[in-house]
Amino acid sequence: MGPSSMSFKLPSSDSQRAQNLLVQRFQSQSGAVGEVVIDVPSGVTNPAAKARVLSLFAQIGHVPHVVEVTSPTTRGAFRQISRDGTVAFAQIHFDATRDQIKTATTNEIKSITTHARAPGFDAEFVGHHVPEPEAAGA
Repeated sequence: MGPSSMSFKLPSSDSQRAQNLLVQRFQSQSGAVGEVVIDVPSGVTNPAAKARVLSLFAQIGHVPHVVEVTSPTTRGAFRQISRDGTVAFAQIHFDATRDQIKTATTNEIKSITTHARAPGFDAEFVGHHVPEPEAAGA
């Protein structure tokens, strides 16, 4: 059995033309998307947590193939924060599709996220639309 692939193209189809337009004009919306979920019992927007959140997302924003990080702390992102203010998520937009993103990229984001954790601040990288990071020691 050969390797699996999530790549599928129909060059003349309407959906392929739409995808091509997204790639050309809205690069941050045309690739894979992952999420970082944050859990802060004292509140995601408290000053100490917000500083940690901004640092975390700035680091992730420098990872190769990341073109945008939609932070829950930006204006208008209230839908990314739970009603009680203790859980939030950020979307990570890539310039490549799921099958084009290397595991090294997702491993780097996983490592950054893991190192951001502290007492009272939990963070986890997830994404059904990006390759799974390799487990430590794999």
